[in-house]
Amino acid sequence: MKICPNCHWLYFDESRNRSRRWCDMRVCGNRAKAQRHYNRNSKQAGNDHV
Repeated sequence: MKICPNCHWLYFDESRNRSRRWCDMRVCGNRAKAQRHYNRNSKQAGNDHV
């Protein structure tokens, strides 16, 4: 059992090597990846205006 870092729900990691990160990729995984993408692109956009 693991705790999802996004929604804090418990879930069973039944993946082959126990490396699953989120309770559901369609919800929590997508939110986490979208946030990382937004942060990465907003930092780059700030550096372009020099």
